[in-house]
Amino acid sequence: MPIEYQTLQQVVMERLRLDIINGVFQPGQRLIADDIAKEYSVSRMPVREALMNLEAVGLVTGTRHKGVIVNQTSAEDFVALYEIRAVLEGLAGRLACPNLSKEDILKLKELNQDMRVLEPTTLDRKFQELNREFHAIIWKATNSNRLVNILKNLHAVSSFYRNLTVHLPGRIEEICNEHEESIAAFSCKDAFKAEEAIKKHYLKTKLWLLKSNHPDLATFQQENPTKIS
Repeated sequence: MPIEYQTLQQVVMERLRLDIINGVFQPGQRLIADDIAKEYSVSRMPVREALMNLEAVGLVTGTRHKGVIVNQTSAEDFVALYEIRAVLEGLAGRLACPNLSKEDILKLKELNQDMRVLEPTTLDRKFQELNREFHAIIWKATNSNRLVNILKNLHAVSSFYRNLTVHLPGRIEEICNEHEESIAAFSCKDAFKAEEAIKKHYLKTKLWLLKSNHPDLATFQQENPTKIS
């Protein structure tokens, strides 16, 4: 397969992934390859292959009668997702800690400050971009391609609930404070403290969302009260 085609397919997949994460395509929405190809100004084939790859990571599902549908994550899936992420992102923090340079740590501080001062009108898209860049620095420093790929997939699948998070009053400030705990541990080269700080960050996100007014999560909280402790 030509390198140019491979690159095009990857570009299409990344754009589709970001459009799903940023809510351009909503959960439950049907994705029509011909329409996407026209919108992206590409042929139908790289779109079809991108959709197949996105199905493999859990962002979309191919059905017999409706075609490809953007996945809807249930409340039960959400709880499991964030508990898994807490463990694996914590592991990433521990592995990355000894490898993060002074420049990396300075960049983490800069990104965290940028998140802290975001305007409400830019929260949805800009927070997603800054937050992903923040965690990508940590992922890269693990020197584990397998772990990075898993974390990228989990990050993408949890996008819908992450968008809810940033609109909860006070949550942005707390996210940045939690990031600062991780950065402080990285600065001290305390790998286990970094792991615990990051794990706590994801478990707190789960708790915030379970206490939110989103109907699916509110119902789940009422039926599973031990999950918010």
